[in-house]
Amino acid sequence: MRFGDEHIDRLVDIVREANETEVLPRFHGLSAGDISTKNGAIDVVTEADTRAEVFITDALKKLYPDALVFGEEAYSADPRVADGLGEAELAFVIDPVDGTMNFTTGLSMFGTIVAVTANGETIAGLHYEPLQDNRLTVIRGAGAYESTKHGRSAKLKVADPVPVSEMKGVINWAYFPEPYRSRVPALMPKLRFGTSTNSSVFDYWLTSTGRYHFMGNASGNLWDHLAGVLMQEEAGGYAARFDGSPYTPKVKGAEVICAPDQESWEAVRREIFGIG
Repeated sequence: MRFGDEHIDRLVDIVREANETEVLPRFHGLSAGDISTKNGAIDVVTEADTRAEVFITDALKKLYPDALVFGEEAYSADPRVADGLGEAELAFVIDPVDGTMNFTTGLSMFGTIVAVTANGETIAGLHYEPLQDNRLTVIRGAGAYESTKHGRSAKLKVADPVPVSEMKGVINWAYFPEPYRSRVPALMPKLRFGTSTNSSVFDYWLTSTGRYHFMGNASGNLWDHLAGVLMQEEAGGYAARFDGSPYTPKVKGAEVICAPDQESWEAVRREIFGIG
């Protein structure tokens, strides 16, 4: 199907309402019993995650009854919910509260991600930042846009290429598996500036709007990266997995680098991730 502006508008409305009813009332309002861990001390989940995911899932299934719809928390409980994603005629992949660690500690860098896929290709996506009601939206072939609650909208454009020594990069290295967890911090002094947001919403926000030059991630999963990769590409940038293959709905895991162009991507892979 064609996923156009009217579909994006409906998606934004659903995600905004989920945040207003299930996420924002719990910001700064969680008790210890509302927070649990999945795969380690920094991999946390809250009532906000689970309730927002159910809200978004139910709303999308009503609008698109034949679509495959699942989120991070449903996948954590049963990975089989993603079966058929690579072949589905229409699917929605949800990260209900991206940046949950930030959310639980009272930091404002969190949001919701929804990727829309069709026949093994990401066709649209949304990064929503609820505290300011701002968003990034993308439709394949129609560009990516940053929009604010005040009605301003601007087309996304990645930064101009510069040498690694002049780059600003986003690298959430604390989540990386070895050998990257040990290797990458030692190589980051090659950059002009490196930071970590602990949120894919803001990682891709910084790079696809041209505020930072690259994003590199060796962790996460489809819900973290599908929409952001498409935003990077529609903003004129280059994105690929560490081995150079495309990041698609058929991928499992992360290992993705986004940069202004392929030459910059290769330089980041070599100089910051120590590959090649």
